[in-house]
Amino acid sequence: MLEGIDLAKTYSIRRGAFRASAQLQALDGISFRVGAGETLAVVGESGCGKSTLSRLISGLERPSAGRLMIDGAPLLANPRLVQMVFQDPYGSLNPRKTAGALIAEPLRLNSTLDAAARTREARTLMAKVGLSSEMETRYPHMFSGGQRQRIAIARALILRPRILVADEPVSALDVSIQSQVLNLLMDLRDEFRLALVLVSHNLHVVRQLAGAMLVMYLGRAVEQGPAAAIFARPRHPYTRTLLASVPSARPGPRPERLRLSGELPSALDPPPGCALHARCPFAVERCRVERPELRDVDGRAVACHRADDPTIVAAA
Repeated sequence: MLEGIDLAKTYSIRRGAFRASAQLQALDGISFRVGAGETLAVVGESGCGKSTLSRLISGLERPSAGRLMIDGAPLLANPRLVQMVFQDPYGSLNPRKTAGALIAEPLRLNSTLDAAARTREARTLMAKVGLSSEMETRYPHMFSGGQRQRIAIARALILRPRILVADEPVSALDVSIQSQVLNLLMDLRDEFRLALVLVSHNLHVVRQLAGAMLVMYLGRAVEQGPAAAIFARPRHPYTRTLLASVPSARPGPRPERLRLSGELPSALDPPPGCALHARCPFAVERCRVERPELRDVDGRAVACHRADDPTIVAAA
């Protein structure tokens, strides 16, 4: 079980040569749990803190506050347990190394295996991700985008991690091959019993892979729980807006979309109360002065004062 407890991350940002630095709260009190063989999807618009959370889980950055635990022990005490698949397969692979060398590199750095054993392990992982043995000596520029992402996935799995963080793993790929990579991730998750943390803005991908969902807005969780329940009946206005923006293939008229006014506030100067209140059509005076905390509503956690208001629910 991977568990995040009240995770926070603050950055000091310099505003200019003659101005004092400011504090940017990228994450504020994020908690979650995901078990072996399960997928947690982290969603939200750009600037909500998704990628910051993925960097904390993968150990690329340390949290300013809070804890990351695996089976009750600090995750950072054994960083090999978590590996990451990056968004861009064109930029995450060293162009001067062959596919075999790229996949075996983590073993060279983190094990005592000799070169022959590392090569055997790399070939095993190549086969699992659908790459033939003759591709072992090819360089990244000789592969398609989908094949490069398969190399990146094999490299992430060769240390046999228990947690895999996938940060927008198919957004840089052609639509025609996205489903192939997604199916591969699901198969490998089940085979290796991985706890998969999927960071994505593509809600079609989230619906296909995720059992649980964490919706973020300006560094905070606004709704989290079973993905099927949230897709079926979102209870936070922000979640409803995200889901309404997904194109539908169903014929006939669509219900009127909930729209938010204005732009995402600056994390350097967040608004008081609910961070969404200036954009939300359901905001009342309480929303402007009191920040809502997560509470149980209809089988999920929602940070909205009016999540169980009958008039709001009826409008969904």
